Amino acid sequence: MRRVVASFLLFLCGCVPLHPVKQVPKQKKATGAQVEEYKPKSRFLFYYMVYLKQKKEGNLSSAYTAIKSAIEESPGNIYLLLEAAKTAVDLRNLEDARMWLEKALSIEPKNVDALKLKAGILVAEGKRSLAEGVYREILSISPERDIYLMLTNLYMNEKEYTKAQKLLEEAQKHFPKDALVAYFQGHVAMLAGDKPRAIEHLKRAVELNPNLGSAYVLLGKLMVEEERYTEAEAFLKKVLAKHPDNVYALRELLVLYLSEGYTEGALKVMNRLMVLEPYDLKLLSWIAANLFKLKKYQQAIPVIERITKLNPDNPNVYFMLGLAREMAGKHEDALKAYRKSLKLYPENPTVLERVALLLYHLSRFRESKTYFERLWELTKKPQYLIRVAIITDRLGNTKEAYELLKVWEKELKTFPDLYFYLAYFAEKLRMDERTESYLKYLVEKH
Repeated sequence: MRRVVASFLLFLCGCVPLHPVKQVPKQKKATGAQVEEYKPKSRFLFYYMVYLKQKKEGNLSSAYTAIKSAIEESPGNIYLLLEAAKTAVDLRNLEDARMWLEKALSIEPKNVDALKLKAGILVAEGKRSLAEGVYREILSISPERDIYLMLTNLYMNEKEYTKAQKLLEEAQKHFPKDALVAYFQGHVAMLAGDKPRAIEHLKRAVELNPNLGSAYVLLGKLMVEEERYTEAEAFLKKVLAKHPDNVYALRELLVLYLSEGYTEGALKVMNRLMVLEPYDLKLLSWIAANLFKLKKYQQAIPVIERITKLNPDNPNVYFMLGLAREMAGKHEDALKAYRKSLKLYPENPTVLERVALLLYHLSRFRESKTYFERLWELTKKPQYLIRVAIITDRLGNTKEAYELLKVWEKELKTFPDLYFYLAYFAEKLRMDERTESYLKYLVEKH
């Protein structure tokens, strides 16, 4: 056991030069000013072990302090410099990380691990073109599959699909039977809009690795788009047979069922996705929207209520909740949701109109009139003024309704409904000549 430990320590010494051990004669214990701190040449190992311990315990700041002390004792140790750079990245201290990498690369310019980390930092900083150059440099040193895929991913994010395809062709020459290379070829072809080639590459990927679930998911997606629903379901269920909680496969299965009009199956998948991803706001919003399409308003209500908890300051969410409740026949609850939306955005015409119409439907005419008046003030749209007049008439004030429209006759003379209701109110008030005049104008001008 001691020999193993000794070998391990020698391995860790890295770049530290080893010297023959000299026999030092025993000396008497020094006292007073003769006492000096003992610092063995392998002192960096102590700091390195402290670094490992602190990092394991999650104390990154302490670990970083320890690794810097280790570097002070062994400044030319590439391994220590890279560990310091990685820890600086974990601490979001990219400036320090670059410093350590520069030191490492000044000692060993073609160190692939250092170059990989440098490329990763450049990507994180959004310096994609510089990162591309570093990845290309790594490939010139060592054509590793993972570097091909990292650079491919960079091109995919930039939507540079032609570059990605050429790079993957080069990768295929080095790794002709690699399933991941084939998968990326299929993914890029799909993004580029070449569905036949995408299917070809993805099928080859699953032939090379029958357990490559992500390839089956993309095949399922492509088959749905091609309306080859039986094949799509077979691919997706192959993934779900082994991994029933695969969210990506479940999402594509939901799209499939919605496309087929298989409502029962779609609802089951929706429920499963909500259990698996209860805090995914984007997913929940998508599910709620699809429940609306299916006219499953009652089922949509708890989904949207969950969204309001995740996004409590969004007025649109409360509007959607109000709409679901209204469609489900829960009118008072709908009004509560609409009013919450208006509290966050008081002058939203869409919500104001919905409240006004719902109150009118509930025969709460005075309240409805207030909202239509507000809509008229905000938008100056004639239909809201006419609504105010209609409600005024319904409340027994026909003359007031007539005079309200009469005031705006000149400004709204191009709006035919205005003359229709002027004629209607004039007739109720037994103003026969004016009724005839309005109707004649309506026929001649509109």
